[in-house]
Amino acid sequence: MQWGIETKVPVFYAEGLQGTVDIWFYENGLLSVLDFKSGRNPVSPERNPQLLTYAAGLIEKLGVLPTEIRIGIMQPFSGGFRGHEPKWWHCGPHDLEAFKYEATMLARMAADPFVRAPLIPSPEACKYCAAKPYCPAIEEKIREELTPGSSVDLLTQEQRFAIMARAEVFRDFLDAVEETIKEGKTVWRRPAGGGGR
Repeated sequence: MQWGIETKVPVFYAEGLQGTVDIWFYENGLLSVLDFKSGRNPVSPERNPQLLTYAAGLIEKLGVLPTEIRIGIMQPFSGGFRGHEPKWWHCGPHDLEAFKYEATMLARMAADPFVRAPLIPSPEACKYCAAKPYCPAIEEKIREELTPGSSVDLLTQEQRFAIMARAEVFRDFLDAVEETIKEGKTVWRRPAGGGGR
């Protein structure tokens, strides 16, 4: 069995960038990657981009060809006693290759000054985003759904459900904007005509 702790691995989509794998094991074609999380908000190992990136980096570093990949999260401050047991998700090499392809395309898009990557707000994506109070995608969605003078009575049932589905993102956005006002920060504005990022 090969194993390691606090192991630096290359990040396949960014030359020179490295990640640190908390714990890993490799035996009989099974690569296990385990990450320790100290936060209280539950993190799922299923299709977890951080751990899939670590798995790809370990495969490159070790020069192995696993037949199965197991990625896990150990989160002792979330879930009571169950938080002390790792949560695992299994995938195969083809799943990892599909992830690598998608992540590489997204990284290239993000790095290309001539491509405007789509901003897709969601509770998971926006939770820790520092640019949340300036996000044009959330602002645009609020404008679309809550136009000036709109009345709840005039909204269709579908519109009401759509707004409620995004309520958490909207609340987080408004809270973040309020914080910037309290702290006296300048709020970035898109130039007229919608140009720029």
